[in-house]
Amino acid sequence: MIGVIDYGAGNLHSVLRALEYLQVHCGVVKGPGDFKGAEKLILPGVGHFGAAARELCKRRLDSFLCQWIADKRPILGICLGLQLFLYRSEEATGVRGLGVLSGQARLFPGPKVPQIGWNQVEMGKGLPLLREQGCSSYFYFLHSYYLELDCTDGIEIGWSEYNGVCYPSLVMKDKLLGVQFHPEKSGSAGLKLLEKWVNLC
Repeated sequence: MIGVIDYGAGNLHSVLRALEYLQVHCGVVKGPGDFKGAEKLILPGVGHFGAAARELCKRRLDSFLCQWIADKRPILGICLGLQLFLYRSEEATGVRGLGVLSGQARLFPGPKVPQIGWNQVEMGKGLPLLREQGCSSYFYFLHSYYLELDCTDGIEIGWSEYNGVCYPSLVMKDKLLGVQFHPEKSGSAGLKLLEKWVNLC
């Protein structure tokens, strides 16, 4: 069973619909007591980094998720869910994320913020997730902040470019996968990525 974490931050229902379309057994997780039977987790997210990080802490999900990741159990972070894997974000100075990836989320430069719409993800050769689709695919993005990693050792990365910034839009380390885009809103490419994640992990 895949547990989709509900902490009041956005795109929960669209993720659930995508998993149901793929005929994947899934359920909603709202607190530490709901994880029984979950083999994989999805941390979705749309909204403010600070509010989301505080809500994870309030629901006692932060320490549980850190332990889940330390145990190298499969987890997928989507959009804000990916940014919450970081230590910090310029969106909420002084608020700490989960800190399982070393780095921060930074605000895009330029007037065209947020990034809204389709953009390309250039995949590294070591990433198996889109191997059948070639070295790049297009996905749907909606975000104002991007990843800046302090260290990329042991991390497989897919890259995107926006407003002159080349940034990691997909990161994979052990059983942790994070994507800045929304696979559940990215048509067949997004559904294929979700299906491959379910099967590979």
